[in-house]
Amino acid sequence: MSDCSNPPSITAVICTYDRYDVLVEALRSLEQQTLPKEQYELVVVDNSPSSEKKERFWEGLHLACECRAVFEDEPGLSRARNIGLEEARGRHIAFLDDDAVASPGWLEAAVTVLDERPKVGIVGGPVEPIWPERRPAWLHEWQEGYLTILDRGPDLRELGPAEWVAGTNMALPREVLQRAGGFDTAIGRIGRSLLSNEELALTKKLSALGYTSVYSPNMRVRHRVHADRLNQDWFVRRASWQAVSDLLSSSEAGSGDRSSDERTIERFFSSLPIRRRKFESFFAGSATKEEFQLRLSAVEALARLLLREERGAASLRSSA
Repeated sequence: MSDCSNPPSITAVICTYDRYDVLVEALRSLEQQTLPKEQYELVVVDNSPSSEKKERFWEGLHLACECRAVFEDEPGLSRARNIGLEEARGRHIAFLDDDAVASPGWLEAAVTVLDERPKVGIVGGPVEPIWPERRPAWLHEWQEGYLTILDRGPDLRELGPAEWVAGTNMALPREVLQRAGGFDTAIGRIGRSLLSNEELALTKKLSALGYTSVYSPNMRVRHRVHADRLNQDWFVRRASWQAVSDLLSSSEAGSGDRSSDERTIERFFSSLPIRRRKFESFFAGSATKEEFQLRLSAVEALARLLLREERGAASLRSSA
């Protein structure tokens, strides 16, 4: 145990939910960091439902770095991250997914940026995929973000308004995250749901507080792409949940550009033979990545249109 009077430079937080088979690899990657052991600690927030699995895993685990496990019955990624924030003693805090592997210099790179740039509110880096098999031929480059694949080039730089860092690879000054109120528990993954946008919402808060976002190519992690996500049905679900996430994370999401979404759907239908221009085509298979990208964009546009209609109906009911 570290001396509490001399807190570490950074706390690495991993939130896990019933993924002990891959969690151990994430933990080993943090055990092998170039940052001296006394300068960092590891906190794992464990939401896993099985008490037997928890006991067996943690009793058999031995790490060279300081590690504390916090057990929390109520699921939710944003909630778990906030618990990690409460437990952290480091000056900075870094988040890594339970199915990711940090490069040896990951924590050192994060500390360097945050120590040298006091106006940085959040820093993240590239995320390389660990494929379970060959990359699908139908997967378009624009869909890589759904799999948390990220590469913004070789340079350390400030990010633009439309750019984001991945939740599996981000670090922040602990006091800044506390000032921002932590993560919004109304969004983010809960159990097996695909709610997203918690990192984007946090980045907007930090920007409003006057902090910048930075990309560091030296903060490199590898992230596991699970085999059950490498099918088109999963991407359709993910695109639909993205529309829900947008609605929940922004008061403007439900009143966006309806005509743009309608044009997206029109482009999709115009690309199909007349006999296939029907609702079922939103969920039919696509042969090429160009076809699939067009279909997935239409699915997300359709979901936004339906959510706007429901939001408008709910507003009318509440005012009646």
